[in-house]
Amino acid sequence: MPRPTQTYRVGSFLGLTDDLGVEARPNQASILKNLYRLRDKLIVRGGTAPLGDANLYPNTQIDGLSWFRLSSVDVLFGAHNGRVVDFLHSVYPHEVTNSSGKLTALRNVPFAVVDGKAYASDGLLPMIRLTSLRADRAMPTTPSAPTLADGGAGALPAATYSYRIVWLSADVTNESVPSAVAQIVLGASRQVTVTRPILPAGQDISGWRIYRLPAGSTLYRVVTTISDTTTASYTDNNLDAAIAANAALSTADRTAFPPCQLLIEHEGRLMGARCSAAEGDMFTLYISNYREPWYSPVLPDLTDPNAGTRISIPGAWAGEITGIVSHGDRVLVFTGGSVNVLIGDQPLEYSLKLLAPHGCVAHRTIQKLHDRLFWASSDGVFMAASGQPVRHISDDLATAYRAISPPDKAKMHAFIHDNKYFLCWPTGAWWYDVRYEIWGEHSNWLWRTTAPSIYQGTTNPRIFAAQEGAARVWELETGVTDNGVAIETDFASRDEDFGLPGREKRLHYLGAVFKAGSGTVTARLYRGTGELIQTISYNLATLPVPGATISRMDERVSEAARDEFFKARLTHSDSVGGYEILSLDGRHSLAT
Repeated sequence: MPRPTQTYRVGSFLGLTDDLGVEARPNQASILKNLYRLRDKLIVRGGTAPLGDANLYPNTQIDGLSWFRLSSVDVLFGAHNGRVVDFLHSVYPHEVTNSSGKLTALRNVPFAVVDGKAYASDGLLPMIRLTSLRADRAMPTTPSAPTLADGGAGALPAATYSYRIVWLSADVTNESVPSAVAQIVLGASRQVTVTRPILPAGQDISGWRIYRLPAGSTLYRVVTTISDTTTASYTDNNLDAAIAANAALSTADRTAFPPCQLLIEHEGRLMGARCSAAEGDMFTLYISNYREPWYSPVLPDLTDPNAGTRISIPGAWAGEITGIVSHGDRVLVFTGGSVNVLIGDQPLEYSLKLLAPHGCVAHRTIQKLHDRLFWASSDGVFMAASGQPVRHISDDLATAYRAISPPDKAKMHAFIHDNKYFLCWPTGAWWYDVRYEIWGEHSNWLWRTTAPSIYQGTTNPRIFAAQEGAARVWELETGVTDNGVAIETDFASRDEDFGLPGREKRLHYLGAVFKAGSGTVTARLYRGTGELIQTISYNLATLPVPGATISRMDERVSEAARDEFFKARLTHSDSVGGYEILSLDGRHSLAT
């Protein structure tokens, strides 16, 4: 290899400068802690601050967190100690009306919105619906058959009379599965007293409806609707002709949507999985009726395009469902070892087909950004994009990823913010910059669950999070410190040969350009073997001229700085914030 024509050359450690035509490489750092790449610089991440000044009581943890729009109102709901808590309105924190005891404490709780109402479940207790900042069970259980008695003299002719009743939901929008048939034989000119069973506790029932089968008909017709829970009986004296044109009892399967720990909305339907209650299992995808998220038929009417259904993953990839996501016009269903696509939009057409043999370790790691889809598996993070094969993107983290325990991987969750995929778990956090394909690490981000806002309007997106074992919520990227604690940044370049591979070089100067600020930067220079050559301290308040906006470090390094490869590392911690690295380079010559 010929010697360079210049005695000294300048090489970039960062790839953040255009000097000498150096191009910014996608993976330019081996360590990037609490720093983001923003065009031609690295900037410190924003700080964190708790909402309010106290933990909820009892001091356990937030079991689910979701930001969404309810009846044109933006809300941040969290599940805590078996109830739903509102973190944005009224006195912080505010328990949502009627939510106490409707969820199981210490179980993850998802939220999904269908037609302006939110639905939540923990996989054990029946699903609840949140509307107008109130929580109610989405659908009551099936009532027992009513009690019938001769009501005395009336207009009904001698016959056998058959009745069924249904409970009405709290908002009177849906009926329960109808009761079994109750019958009574009457003589001429009588009437029937219909008495409902005792109201079940905790069902949020708003009333009940009575249906009767007219003579010669196969359809039960409404006799009356009782819109309260205090009236226990009704005396029926209506002739068949009076009820023949009334609404008929639906013959469709009205099986309730089971409690699920995974919930999503897709094209007007609620979809869920991982039911731990007796009415479901962990292997089935539950699909609601169109715009009726409280029903998921066991035996759907295949001729009704609005009917929902239940479907399991077929073949060799069958197993417990670990994640579901709506992506474009498709739903993807994950197991621990596969991702499958749901085909069709009605019961007659639904099927699940294998998309890729790369499973998901935790449902909440599945996130969308434009046409890309990200998720965490047992062996790394994967990305799928339109027209491209599924790609493993976490090779740089392979060793560290394998070191995360399976229980911690199961607790992983993620969110998208500023074109970055943030992957968090109770003991750590990483992020992936989609634009530059760079991985970075965050310290002091020990989040159990997160919730980014999605409606921006005139405000910037906001990110909320809760920690393991702490019953409070933080807002992220809000300032310059972590609740008053300075954010420490750390950058280390990869090993650099400055375009002269195989040749020993002598490094003369280590230079860097920063945004002028406060605090001390510690610069360390290493040989390619990892041996520390020199440590340099530099005050960011040092300015080339008064009033300058940048600070330039240009320090002579030790005569011992000789090697084929060099590596530079910068650390900084300051509570004022605003730290930015603009470039990092070194002047060198051949050592021979």
